[in-house]
Amino acid sequence: MQGEKGSRSVQQLTLQAKSPESALALAKALSQFEPTSTTDEEGRSLISIEIGNDRHAVEVLDVIRSHFAGRGGEDSATVMSVSGNIREFSTRVR
Repeated sequence: MQGEKGSRSVQQLTLQAKSPESALALAKALSQFEPTSTTDEEGRSLISIEIGNDRHAVEVLDVIRSHFAGRGGEDSATVMSVSGNIREFSTRVR
């Protein structure tokens, strides 16, 4: 789309949840973005979201921020990887 600023390529944000329960809650909060949930070879619970442009990235980050703000600081997730042009905004989301 010509009117939108930012990258046109698909990018991916991957978060490591604190626990399987946390991953489930995070995936539910991000359900509108169709996240994928996996467990890596070390047993870590991962949530990945494909992001199409900067506006979409901001929407995803706002949902993540709201999710953790609503949990009273009892939970966290670590940004595992960011592909494409998304800048890593934090190593931990609370």
